[in-house]
Amino acid sequence: MIQTTSNESISHAIRANTPAYSRGQGSSMSMILTRSTARTVLANRWSCMARADKLPENVLVEIFDAYRRDIELQPGYKYVWNSRDGWFTLAHVCRNWRRAVFSSPSRLHVHLLFTPRRSSKAPVLNSLPPFPILIDYYPETGTWTKEDESLALAAVSDRSRVREIALQRQCPEMAGLFKALSHPFPKLESLEIGPAYCDHETLLPAGFLSGSALSLRRLSLRILLLTRFSPLLSSATGLVELTLTLKIAYTVLPEAWFIASLQRMSHLRRLELNLNYYTGIRFYELPELPARTGDVVRLSELTHIFFSGHRLYFLALVDRLGAPLLQHLDVVFLRGGSRHSFPIPHLCKFICDAECQFTEVSLGFADQELRFCAGTSSQSLFDVQPFKIVIPGPVSLEQLGQELSGPLTTVEELSIAWDSDLRYKNGRIQWRGFFKHVPQVKKVRVLSRVAPDVAHSFQQGDQEPDLDLLPALEVVEVFSALGHRYKSICSAFEPLITARKRAGRPIRLLWTIWRQDSALVWGRVT
Repeated sequence: MIQTTSNESISHAIRANTPAYSRGQGSSMSMILTRSTARTVLANRWSCMARADKLPENVLVEIFDAYRRDIELQPGYKYVWNSRDGWFTLAHVCRNWRRAVFSSPSRLHVHLLFTPRRSSKAPVLNSLPPFPILIDYYPETGTWTKEDESLALAAVSDRSRVREIALQRQCPEMAGLFKALSHPFPKLESLEIGPAYCDHETLLPAGFLSGSALSLRRLSLRILLLTRFSPLLSSATGLVELTLTLKIAYTVLPEAWFIASLQRMSHLRRLELNLNYYTGIRFYELPELPARTGDVVRLSELTHIFFSGHRLYFLALVDRLGAPLLQHLDVVFLRGGSRHSFPIPHLCKFICDAECQFTEVSLGFADQELRFCAGTSSQSLFDVQPFKIVIPGPVSLEQLGQELSGPLTTVEELSIAWDSDLRYKNGRIQWRGFFKHVPQVKKVRVLSRVAPDVAHSFQQGDQEPDLDLLPALEVVEVFSALGHRYKSICSAFEPLITARKRAGRPIRLLWTIWRQDSALVWGRVT
């Protein structure tokens, strides 16, 4: 903290703290500005220095940006920074501070945020430079009045300054505003319409944004009919994030123009697609997956994919797309139709082509579903779930292991959870077929209820245990709620433990009593 206003002390503080900003590590100067109780003292002290030209403008900008980045780490950053608690207060301390803020709007991310409670017709706006505009009309209690609509229309009237638009009220209330958006917004970077309030797609005009969105980087639409937005998606080639929630018939597959639009989004990093289906309509037999036409287009910057819907829709997408830098995959296949959701060769090939190397895998069984989760060396299952696929059963573990044999060869930890009485051939899960594709596994974590099946999978009839199955295995950790089945599980693993010890490759059998905290951790994994 700065204790004096002398030139020497100020210079020393600047030299000591400014490098920390560039490293992104924070500093004592940024901490001064993060305490609401210290802001008044700070403003009084530093405004005196600013009036005396003690701090150069570029140093003030560095300090203000450190303050902004600290707020950026907190919830509601956009609303706090673009309010009285953000740049607006800094700009009203003194002329030097105002000049520093107004001269660096891009560096300081200065915007005018208009909401139902922040009018675009406020008199104070007349004294401000033409800063970029953010529009966020979120749901509120009460009805949508003519005055509300008038303020919203005024907010979008200066189309060249609008950078973000978020409309989260019911679509019938927004009809007039949607009509006003049927014009080009040349610098619009983010557009969000949702949540899924739109009951009639005709409320959204076909000429929305005039089909031109060259500057658009983030797009989130909760709509019913995707084709009405084909001009918009076709022109949004610079998208970085795309989120779509569609309501479609169960038999519908992605249209050629939609796949072609995705293929042109060379900067896309995050893709989320959620499919909702018409209520009151039975799930029909799914169509056959059409043969691929055209080349696979690799989206070199795509790292995150989220999908919820029926299997063939997603497989038709990944059959035409590639993501060599894929880091996060979250896929939930919904039940329906007479066809099973397995096998999934196109998805497995999509993962293998991304050259992912798994280090941890979790197989969770619940409600007739297989929940396959995998972690990589950089992203552990205990931190996040980088790769998650939910597949309605039945699922062949042997076939799944074969289709993912590439990324599975580096797995060192395998977790097995069980929450159903689902049984496969011969009354047991066919673990052997999966185990042979994870030869580097050193540790197996398993729930007590399925541990005997896992132990018996090493047996070859009445013969000795198969020592070539999971050859690198060192530890088996059994989780039990109250320690029940302890003796029977120890007996089940005894032949394997004895055979491995005789071969000079001993296995340790660990027993973990299930506590509340461990249950929470396990739940995060599975």
